[in-house]
Amino acid sequence: MSQMPRLYIDAPLALGVPVALAEGQAHYIARVMRLGGGDLARVFNGVDGEWACELDIDGRKVMASPAEQLRAQPEQSGQGPSLLFAPLKKTRTDFAVEKATELGASSIQPVGTAYTQTHRVKAERLVSLSIEAAEQTERMDLPEIGEKCALIDALDG
Repeated sequence: MSQMPRLYIDAPLALGVPVALAEGQAHYIARVMRLGGGDLARVFNGVDGEWACELDIDGRKVMASPAEQLRAQPEQSGQGPSLLFAPLKKTRTDFAVEKATELGASSIQPVGTAYTQTHRVKAERLVSLSIEAAEQTERMDLPEIGEKCALIDALDG
């Protein structure tokens, strides 16, 4: 859509109300993308749509001030299919979460089965992967990521 970087922010977005970027996002904007004060980035939060934000960079701190709403939040957000999957080896699990996010899954639930070989799943890592996939694919919301549970418990829910 645009050459402006696109970031997910877990904060309300409103015209002229500045939002502080997380440390990793601030590093990405200032050091990796080498943007300066007054440059623009696209920001979304899954609720308030996508905004063009003017950046204010002060050392390691970056503030994003929404200047214009580029896209409103679609009404059908969060209405995709649910994915229940038995975790695989790390790279395959990462791939499954990325693709499910890109394809519009509304929820992703890792489940343990009798034959599951991978027993440790970090939900915060899966959330991070889904954020990256949503940023890259122009998705306006994020899937809900559940903690790993037994298959029978997931089916009962």
